Amino acid sequence: MELDDFPAASARATLEFCWEQIGDQRRRLVASWVVICLAVITTDLVAPLIFAAILGRVATLPRHSVGGEWHQFGAPLIAYAITGLVAVVFWRIAGWWQWGSSLLAFSNATTNSYRHLLTLSYRWHMDHPAGEVIAALGNFSWAFVEMIDGFSWGLLPVAVIVLSALVVLAVAAWPAAIALALMVGLFVLVMSRRLRLVRAASEEFEGYHSKASGGDLGHHQQPHGRAGGGGRVPGAGEGRGPHGPVGRGRPAGPVGLRPDAAAT
Repeated sequence: MELDDFPAASARATLEFCWEQIGDQRRRLVASWVVICLAVITTDLVAPLIFAAILGRVATLPRHSVGGEWHQFGAPLIAYAITGLVAVVFWRIAGWWQWGSSLLAFSNATTNSYRHLLTLSYRWHMDHPAGEVIAALGNFSWAFVEMIDGFSWGLLPVAVIVLSALVVLAVAAWPAAIALALMVGLFVLVMSRRLRLVRAASEEFEGYHSKASGGDLGHHQQPHGRAGGGGRVPGAGEGRGPHGPVGRGRPAGPVGLRPDAAAT
């Protein structure tokens, strides 16, 4: 059986798998995303609009104002200060919830991955060096938690800011909103096309790397009777495995996943 018999999962299947690994932390993580959206709206939409109103009053300030400066700027300054404090509270709550939920999700994903490794056959572990398997598991675990952080603190705030800008510009200057929407659509189109090429190149690299480091399952032998780099113990193809008689080329149990997908 070749390693290519286990193709890489699609992006949708990968996201579904990662969502399952979050486990019981989904509700807390989603709540942190909601608070992050509120914090972004408060910081990057409400506060700038209040500040713009203050600048508008400064631009139209008469030479001899009636009632003094506090009558003109008191209310917007208080509103701006309260908005800043509310934004700080939102960011603190979002950071605490997101940090806690992502840390526990990281722990759940790592535990589930090791539990999955324990269910694989003796032959699978003989065909995959322990260092390679642990390295692949570590890469998945860190990529998993970095994906959560990247979405929480990168993609989500940017999406909220762009949508807020479209709403404000649609009310204040609709031609600018149309121009911004066209630029965003063009950016998404270019990125989607580029990501397909990047994904294809990544899958090709993973295939060559798997063959170079793991080889064909059960088709290569290592000298001195050691099963390393995807090899097999000499004579193991004709003897008895932990699950009964093993014929030549017949695995002792269910074949596992690719080295780069060992965590799945």
